[in-house]
Amino acid sequence: MTYILVFPQSLYFPQMDHNLLCPDQMRDAGIVVNDIPLLRIEPKDRTIEHHSIIDKSSNLHIPLKYDKPISYFVCRKPSIDEIQDTVNTIHVYLTSETEWVPYDEQAQLDEDLIRESISYGQPNRNNFEISVILRHTLSSNNGLGDRYGISGLKVAHRKGTVTAEELSRRWRCGLETARRTLNKTTQRAVRDFTDTRGMRRLKPTAYQLKYPRIRTELYTDTYYGPCVSLEGNKYCQIYASKYQWCRAFPMREKKEAYLTQDKLFRTVGLPTAIIPD
Repeated sequence: MTYILVFPQSLYFPQMDHNLLCPDQMRDAGIVVNDIPLLRIEPKDRTIEHHSIIDKSSNLHIPLKYDKPISYFVCRKPSIDEIQDTVNTIHVYLTSETEWVPYDEQAQLDEDLIRESISYGQPNRNNFEISVILRHTLSSNNGLGDRYGISGLKVAHRKGTVTAEELSRRWRCGLETARRTLNKTTQRAVRDFTDTRGMRRLKPTAYQLKYPRIRTELYTDTYYGPCVSLEGNKYCQIYASKYQWCRAFPMREKKEAYLTQDKLFRTVGLPTAIIPD
């Protein structure tokens, strides 16, 4: 079986003997590119798929060769008959036919957000406390770590609004079952129906549970820049707390302010309240 490799949205230079591939462009098309040489991988971790280009849809597996520091594979130019043969050849698109934008600003922003979310990550994200923000602020921002420190910290857990006895009565289950249920649930996003008369549909709050919580209020305002940045941003939405912590998210237009909240919730957490100017 012969594979015909197709590379849409690529540059072709007839005078070049060696064709250069963009691994990121291939990954964007769903191709698996494992470009780490086998020499750089621990023997116990090596597999047949390492140092290879793989297309799972067509079962294409190209083992890469290594000529330090370049990874490569040997190929040839197909004939016209091979290109037109639909029985004995398989055409594999290693890049997408959609327009390839090498310098995508949104991809850079998404990468930064993912990196920040990993940096702020804790073993248990549900117990994310304001102490994490304090520790990060005092150790990294504006040199404050040289003058301040946290010598003691008290962490409190949110008390549930439903007791085991009340849950046992409502669900008509045993008291021990109710206790185990409370131990395995968080009782977050609890609604108060005291003043609800059924005249207004309540908005869902389950989406809040996927974000970490920070026990503090955040203040926000929109900053207007004197000029447009190199990335095309003229505004930034600033979030700050009373603990000498702040974060700014650049924007092209002022109406994009609400979009920064999702970035804030993912990278930092969901505050108790957001107070605008």
